[in-house]
Order: sequence, then C-alpha cells, then structure tokens
Amino acid sequence: MDHKMTGNLDVPTNIEKALEERGFHVRNNKLGKGAYGEVLKAKCRDDGKLYAIKILLLSNGESTKYHKRELELLTKLELSERNVIKYFKSWIMQDDDVQRLCIQMELCWVNLEKFIYENDMGGAEIIKSEGPPRFYQQVFPQILNGLSVIHSMYWVHRDIHLGNILIVNPNPQRIDDIHVKIADFGLARYIGMEFEKSARLTVVPTLEKLSPGVGNELFRAPELSTNKYDFKVDVYSSGIVLYLLDCYLPNKNQLRDEILALREGKRNAVHLYHKDDQRLINLIEQLLEKESTRRPTAAEASQYMQRETDHGSETPSEPTTKKFLAVKKRGDDTLYRCSSSDTLSGMQDAI
Repeated sequence: MDHKMTGNLDVPTNIEKALEERGFHVRNNKLGKGAYGEVLKAKCRDDGKLYAIKILLLSNGESTKYHKRELELLTKLELSERNVIKYFKSWIMQDDDVQRLCIQMELCWVNLEKFIYENDMGGAEIIKSEGPPRFYQQVFPQILNGLSVIHSMYWVHRDIHLGNILIVNPNPQRIDDIHVKIADFGLARYIGMEFEKSARLTVVPTLEKLSPGVGNELFRAPELSTNKYDFKVDVYSSGIVLYLLDCYLPNKNQLRDEILALREGKRNAVHLYHKDDQRLINLIEQLLEKESTRRPTAAEASQYMQRETDHGSETPSEPTTKKFLAVKKRGDDTLYRCSSSDTLSGMQDAI
C-alpha cells in the first residue's frame, strides 16, 4: 500500500465511529489506499497527537497472511528508531461479520515519489542541488540504515520502492532536514537460518515466491520470481531508488520509462545528474548486479557511502563483500549473525 496523500476522501461512517470509540478523531483526508486496506490520519484524544491508522480488511487467507506478517515485524521493530516507521499498538475492529485489523503508527506525511515532485525546494530541481548534502546523500544512507536493521532481524522487505519510503517531517525547507522511514511490511518475509556443524551460517534455500502482480514490479529484483533469494532483493530495489534520487526527470510521468530503460541496461552514469561522484556511480552498479552474490549487503553499502574518498585516488574502491559469522554469548543458546573481514581483528570487531 502506498502512503500517498490523496486529498479529501470520504471515510466510511462505521469506521469513523469505531475509531471515535477508541479515542481517535479522524481527519478529513486519507493518507493512502491499497488492495487490502487504507491509511487514515487521526488525532488521539488522550495525548492530542496525530497518528496514522492503517486499517486492513481481514477477509481472506492471503490478505490475513500479509497482515499478520506486517504486524509481527512492526512489533519486533517497536523500539527501533533507525529509519523504520514506528509502531504503537493494534486492535481488531469488528463490524457485523467484517473484521478489520487496525495498526496505530507514527504519522508520516508523504511518500518519497510525491515529495520529489511536490516539495518547497523547487520540486524535481531538488535533485540538482549541490549541497552539502546533495539530495541522494541525505536520503539514501537513511534507507540503507532502515534496511540494515530489518535484515539484522532476518526479515526481508520484498517491496522497496519510492512509495514505501516516507517523509517523516511535514514540510522540510532544507535538504539536511529531510528524515525518511521505510514503511509497509505487508510483503515482508522472515528468512529462517540454518547452521551447519562448522557453524557456518546459510540461508534456507527454499522460500516463498512473490505472487505475480503483487508488489511493485518496476523495482523488483530478478530472483524474486524464483524461490531462491535472500536479503539482496531489497538491495537491488534500493539500487533503483538510488538511481532515481540522482536522475533529473522534470515530469513524474517519465519515471516508469526511465526505470524500464535502467533495468534493460540502457542507462548508465551519463544519465545521472551528478556525474562527478564516482562513488555514487560505483554503488549503483554494485546494487544492480544481476547476480545477487555480487551485490553488497545494505550494511556494506552504508559503510561505503560514509567512507570518505582516499586523498589522491581518483576512483574509490568498490564495496567489499564480507564473510558472515554465527556467534553466541556464553550460556546463551541464541545464535547471532555478524559480518567481518577475513582478518582476526576484523572478526573480533564484528563480534
């Protein structure tokens, strides 16, 4: 479900009344609408704050499955402040024979796609800004930050695109004021882990295929059409997002054709606005590798963006693929996943 501001739309009276009984006054516009439900803006009577209330229809097995996954992950991420939308509580709304799941979340005002073209800093001209920071330098590290915390809990989002990245602050006036969070976990999937006797961590090889027509196909990683994939599907999608954060397209209607051209290999560094940033060019190429094992993890991509270019080096080095370790605390049965280099000091730092 895209969290798009769609103007004043009527809210069904029964839903508005049920929310009033829970202590929420519904505002006169919806934040978004999708295949399984909608997102409303509501004011809480107890604290006077505005929240987003996601209302999901529990009508069939498929939709209920997605809703349970979303709620499970949001609950796990409840204490996270790292660029993931904040969850507060949930409840079941009963209306005759119809059940709806209501999820109270922090209010984010607009998605990234809409913000690029409807901001107070010149619309799409924001991409041309020299900064510091430039637009992509402010936004993309936050996206990687959110993905890193999701992946660290062995979940994969599977639907990263401009519509599922939300702007937290209502009307930022400067690029360095922009704060984004990842949302909409209806397609999120837990990736179970198995450990061999050698304690080497491996991803369970057989996973659920993403159903045809579900999710945003423009941003979808190639391997999502199979049942063998891992966290790198989100990395691929984020690569398309990064490209769009520095590709100046005056008209929003150009987005679809541009993404298709990028996926077909018809776009390169020439089509970026800031052609002087070799680090940006390298990272996009790495994120969009067809072979998932050649892509960096979200954490590695984040470190790569933060690392300053070596003095005297015209071409920054590419993201380094690291090894994964399975470790546990003494007296604790829980295994933890961490990544490191091959060196002893690298392993010690990771642990």
